[in-house]
Amino acid sequence: MSDSHTSIAVIEARGLVKRFPGVVALAGMDFELQAGEVHCLVGENGAGKSTLIKILSGFYVPDEGGVYVDGEPMQANTAAAKAAGIATIHQEHNLVPNLSVAENILLGDWGGKSGIVSKQAVRARAKSALDQVAPGIDLNAPAMALSTGEGQMVEIARAIAQDARVVIMDEPTTALADHDVAKLFTLVNDLRARGLAILYVSHKLEEVFELADKITVIRDGQTVASSVPAAQLNTQSVVRLMVGDNVNMYEHVPRQRGEVVLEARGLSRAGAFADVDLQVHAGEIVGLAGLIGAGRTEVARCIYGADRLEKGVVYLDGKKLTLRGARSGINAGIALVPEERKQQGIIPGLSVRENTTLSLLKQVSHWGILKLGIERKLAQKYIGDLSIKTPTAETSIRSLSGGNQQKVIIARCLASNPRVLILDEPTKGIDIGAKAEIHRLIEQLARTGVAVLIISSELPELLALSDRVVVMRRGRIVGELDRAAATKENVMSYAAA
Repeated sequence: MSDSHTSIAVIEARGLVKRFPGVVALAGMDFELQAGEVHCLVGENGAGKSTLIKILSGFYVPDEGGVYVDGEPMQANTAAAKAAGIATIHQEHNLVPNLSVAENILLGDWGGKSGIVSKQAVRARAKSALDQVAPGIDLNAPAMALSTGEGQMVEIARAIAQDARVVIMDEPTTALADHDVAKLFTLVNDLRARGLAILYVSHKLEEVFELADKITVIRDGQTVASSVPAAQLNTQSVVRLMVGDNVNMYEHVPRQRGEVVLEARGLSRAGAFADVDLQVHAGEIVGLAGLIGAGRTEVARCIYGADRLEKGVVYLDGKKLTLRGARSGINAGIALVPEERKQQGIIPGLSVRENTTLSLLKQVSHWGILKLGIERKLAQKYIGDLSIKTPTAETSIRSLSGGNQQKVIIARCLASNPRVLILDEPTKGIDIGAKAEIHRLIEQLARTGVAVLIISSELPELLALSDRVVVMRRGRIVGELDRAAATKENVMSYAAA
């Protein structure tokens, strides 16, 4: 980490207030970012982190307060932010899929005279920027062909090409494999050494303490700890600042295991997995571990019925299932919380109420007529039971934080009274407080006799929750470990051998 006490302030937010219908997202927030430092911003989902980022990037206009660059007020628009040297790397790719890497690096700034763009000049400028970040990436490749890690490197190269002074990284490791995370950290350290100001937002406190020079904690739209040197804080103190008290973290409690509920025999799907045998008992949490691409998600989707099996049989309570689409799984008593929340779990244009009952229309209708009273009562029950933070049940789900969107998806699953609950990356992109709540909820479900199968790329999470861990590698099960034997070293020895 750098010694940034002599750095000059590059960007400041003073007294920011931002209101949305029914919500005050920022309530008089102050923030300061200096050159040559990594400043980590942490807070629960809904604390105001995304709103601050969008104001600093010029996407939102604050209702009160302002943003200052080198002490001078910045106009609230994206052009002004770009001119000030502010670049944002979002959680999800912000690349044009059909354009080349070179074209994406210089997107909107291709130069040329009289509207004529020189491909040779574009390539030369893009190569200069990319060589500083990831020289192995093909400049001519279409963006759609890039991996998640490569896409992030291209976005960082774009920031360099734009002579960015401030780089904002919003949950940059959410979808990265471990080797890509290591590359990103190396690059962050390099950018800091060059004198850039890095605003790094993450729910993963181990990342925060590895990278941060300073930490700012926000809660309910206000700054509760500002620019504190990372060396003066620890994980517990940051969590306490985030949630206002010591968070009640999940602790594993032994449970009585019942009969086999879910059994998979000889499951195969060409190019994805082969000869998978798996059992989950009543009241048991089984973790499905493996590196990205091992086939875990593909197995889960086939058990649920979302994807077609080519070989093998799935049994529920000893009864052979005929799986022809997700409806088959739902009717059989299997519920799935999918990996990609935004693409597979919610319909952004619908309300919290409608998303909660999306797959439960039989429960909330009669003779094909929707019974709004029943639907509202069901949605309200789970808003209370799961402590979903939403102004009302009629609020659009797209306006909720990621953690609360995930709770709505889980609520939908619970309302179907499943015998088997499959959770694929259930806490991806979710803050510590919401994560602890979801962990406790999973344990409570298992205690009622639900058979739980969980997939998580966060190995500490998987080890904390699971009674057994089944490890996949290259589409096959290569190991099974009981709780005592399921250490990080043992799991990785199977997963990466």
